[in-house]
Amino acid sequence: MPNNNVSAMDRGGLYELIASLYLQLPTIENVEQISNALINAEDIFHDIDFSKLIVEAKQRKEKLTKEPDYIEELEQEYYDHFLVPIASSYIPPYESFIKGAIKLAPGEGRKNKGGWKYNRSTVLLDYNVNLAYDSVGFQPQNMNIIKELKHQNKMDHLGFELAFMAFLCNMESQELFNEEQESDSESNIKNSVKWYNLQTQFLKEHLLSFINTYYKISIEKAKPFYRSLSELLNNYIEWDLKNR
Repeated sequence: MPNNNVSAMDRGGLYELIASLYLQLPTIENVEQISNALINAEDIFHDIDFSKLIVEAKQRKEKLTKEPDYIEELEQEYYDHFLVPIASSYIPPYESFIKGAIKLAPGEGRKNKGGWKYNRSTVLLDYNVNLAYDSVGFQPQNMNIIKELKHQNKMDHLGFELAFMAFLCNMESQELFNEEQESDSESNIKNSVKWYNLQTQFLKEHLLSFINTYYKISIEKAKPFYRSLSELLNNYIEWDLKNR
């Protein structure tokens, strides 16, 4: 079990918060709320640096307050980063494309400018992720997500995988609550450990190398907010595994 004082509920809450930024379009409401949510998370996760993302979130909020039409620019930035392959800032948010991605040297790649060559052998990884979801009844299409993701079949989207971690953390938290309510809690202890071990396994087999490579690509291609987001996520996943 964790060797820190952060609860399963709090770990799940941060995974859910970050997942929402990959799965939902920016709106006036969530742009106004995200900086406060990050500040609250910073108070819980003392060993993780939230400062860059908080600065970016506050700047977006302040500009939106002065220019309501700015939300259209933020929406387009989201589409360019996650859904429009021809956009310069696009990075495919799928584990199966990012794992095995190769950094190209100058003189190679699009217009001989270097860049990244993404993995095209995607079927097996996506299948394994879907198996993990099915094994515990997790259904990402039922979440509050953009319509484009509701009608596609790839389950190894970064946002889905983070939401899955939130789901596993929340299930662990529920079982831990049951332990406290029952005097004979041996079976519930086993259940909470099961959910905790599933988190560790999924982190090691899927998210760790996925987000590390995704972050490296983001340094080169992402706009400041999403670059800071991927940096925070990379640090959070490393922190979570270190403290297990």
